[in-house]
Amino acid sequence: MDDEAGMIGMPLEEAVRTRRSVHRFRPGTRISEAQWRKLFELTELSPSSFNFQPWDFVVVD
Repeated sequence: MDDEAGMIGMPLEEAVRTRRSVHRFRPGTRISEAQWRKLFELTELSPSSFNFQPWDFVVVD
């Protein structure tokens, strides 16, 4: 398996070993509309079963 840096510029092993799940959030932190749009755009690129892309987004402001 090739462990070269991928499209995100991080080797696969490093990405796997340094992944994390965030369980604490900062109340009151605001995300701009542009940041939301970019997040949704990138999320839509993630793989889905049989490429069904069953994405539904709900943003509560």
